[in-house]
Amino acid sequence: MNRFKVCILALSLGFNFAFAGVWLWRPLSANWIAQPNQAILNQNPSSLHRRLEVTQEQWVRLSPLVDAFKMESKEERKKIGALRCKLLDLLAAPVVDKKAVESTQHQLCALILDMKKRTINLLLGEKDVLSEQQYNALIREIRQRTCSEGGHSKKEGSFTRILINDPDFNEY
Repeated sequence: MNRFKVCILALSLGFNFAFAGVWLWRPLSANWIAQPNQAILNQNPSSLHRRLEVTQEQWVRLSPLVDAFKMESKEERKKIGALRCKLLDLLAAPVVDKKAVESTQHQLCALILDMKKRTINLLLGEKDVLSEQQYNALIREIRQRTCSEGGHSKKEGSFTRILINDPDFNEY
């Protein structure tokens, strides 16, 4: 009987150590193995830029602009999303606080304007690096995805969304 208890105890400890080892290994392996080195990622243009046939030299100049844009737009989009939710909550309240709605609306408009400025600055930065042919192809691609025949916005959205939907736009 004593021997049986020792075997059960040893088996239980073995399972506990195995569980703890797997539990610890998963987060470590995700950080060490699954995520490529950011420096390596930055050496390779996104699929959008590959379609534009951006050279490695051009990408070295564009990469810091694109990376900064991605980081800044990530935070901006989070803030914009939060303000949109706040605005909807204010509008859904039994008694609508019109001053709060107006204040939130002004904050939201200011953030959207700031995002538009960031996007334009990125496009101007790209214009400084890309050839005229590449830049015109970039603008054509953006126009195809965002503008309909009458100049109205398409459902696909903004340049930011085009980059975000790019499989190589390694978001967050």
